[in-house]
Amino acid sequence: MNSAKLTERQEAIYLFVKEYISGKGYSPSFREIASKFSMTVRGAQDHLVLIRKKGFIDYQQGIARTIVIQK
Repeated sequence: MNSAKLTERQEAIYLFVKEYISGKGYSPSFREIASKFSMTVRGAQDHLVLIRKKGFIDYQQGIARTIVIQK
């Protein structure tokens, strides 16, 4: 697990995902994240990959709504 810091954008996405899970009990879809931050679904996926590499989240690829907060 890498302890690198998140960029400002990554931090915003991380906090959105964390609050979404806290409020709804499951994670947002990539499409919901993309919509919230006015980006493409691919852009959301790319940010989540980096957030995951930094150890803040984990998820199973290919399965919807599996993001889990690690920190």
